[in-house]
Amino acid sequence: MSLLLRVRRTLISVGGQLQFRLPDGGTCECYWVDVDTYKSFDKALPWSERVNRTAEVGLRDFEALQERFDFVAEGRVGFASYLDALVAHGRDPADSMCFVWYVLSEDAEKALKV
Repeated sequence: MSLLLRVRRTLISVGGQLQFRLPDGGTCECYWVDVDTYKSFDKALPWSERVNRTAEVGLRDFEALQERFDFVAEGRVGFASYLDALVAHGRDPADSMCFVWYVLSEDAEKALKV
């Protein structure tokens, strides 16, 4: 098993948001197009169970988002002028699109004292 795979198996999926990363370094975050798995499970559950459950729910919820939203259209809802500027410069807004996903290690959660 690769190191990356072992690390992935130890991290809780917190969730994430749709973003557009602009060439000038700016970020347009569509906070309303999000997945939030972190608060979905009881902190009393064993860590490995929380890792597995948040991964499953995160994937399910992300797939549901893809069916519910046209991501580029949602970007235009909040950031039309920025996405229009990309198009004016011959760029496809979809090429600037990403879904930023956050994860948390057990040690990091303990340090948060949540």
